[in-house]
Amino acid sequence: MELTFNYHIVIFVIMYLSGIYCNRTTRISTTTDYGLMYLDEYGISTSGSTYITFQVQACSDAHIALKYQTKEQPIEIVIGGWRNTRSCIRLTPQDNCSVTTMGAMLDCAEYRQFTLYWTESQIFVKKGNRTAEKSNIFLNLPLNFTISDIKVGISTGYGFSGKWMLEDINCLQTTCFSTSTSYGYMYLRDYGISTSGSTFITFMVQACSDAHIALSSPSKEKPIEIVISGWNNTQSCIRLRSRGDCSVTTLGAVLDCREYRPFTVYWGDGNIRVKKGNSTARKSNIFLSLPLNYNLDDLDVGISTGFGSSGRWIFEDKSASVTSKTTKEPMAVDLSVVV
Repeated sequence: MELTFNYHIVIFVIMYLSGIYCNRTTRISTTTDYGLMYLDEYGISTSGSTYITFQVQACSDAHIALKYQTKEQPIEIVIGGWRNTRSCIRLTPQDNCSVTTMGAMLDCAEYRQFTLYWTESQIFVKKGNRTAEKSNIFLNLPLNFTISDIKVGISTGYGFSGKWMLEDINCLQTTCFSTSTSYGYMYLRDYGISTSGSTFITFMVQACSDAHIALSSPSKEKPIEIVISGWNNTQSCIRLRSRGDCSVTTLGAVLDCREYRPFTVYWGDGNIRVKKGNSTARKSNIFLSLPLNYNLDDLDVGISTGFGSSGRWIFEDKSASVTSKTTKEPMAVDLSVVV
């Protein structure tokens, strides 16, 4: 059977006056035909690593293989198999499940994030990135043998295709914050995260309700406020001042008490936009947009929860999540390979 994979690499190289940093996101499309594709063949090495974080958008059957030198057949992890009704770990591909968890894990229209770990004698999978809580683990298999020097393969199949995003772990550093149930802003600049000269910021937040972001500009006395899933996780809005009237509102639950959710806030070109996902997510992920009759410059970003809800936040290192306007624009390289 001939296997076809559409493979796209988008590499953003961001040059700053103080040095060179990178943000490499690899996008891979897998077809409805089952067949494992190994990442090291396309420049994504996991040698020496003990985990990989990825995002996948599929209706069903996201398969990950862990191949190691001492065994001919790889270990296989199935996420959202059997029409997105259960997940499992198999000691060989398409074999019986050694451990199984019931429930839908994937979404046809939305990327879901997972982290897969492999120690010398254990495999476990959890929702979210590597900083997510242990309670997010949904598959765990102790091994009676040792695995090392792992190669990772991915596939969909059985009538379902998939889209994957993998980030270079060597490019990402994160800063974590906790905010309390009392409303009050912490400004990122006070903690070494500067957004001066930038037009967006990407972050992840885990909260039951009321994730607030303030955009403070020297030209404005009061900051603009973005409320993500306020009012008991029922609506989001943008306010021209803190706790003022909403200028634009979107209904629906966006946050989750037990799961980190990624968002990107933009403030360039006289507009404010908020979307689900990171900076490469589709425009259709925008759920708040407000045109302004002025530009916002030299912003300081503040974060808060409150009104009975606490939160945990993750911000990527500014070299990976914030693009400076004071230096060269990012260079995007799109490589398409058909195998």
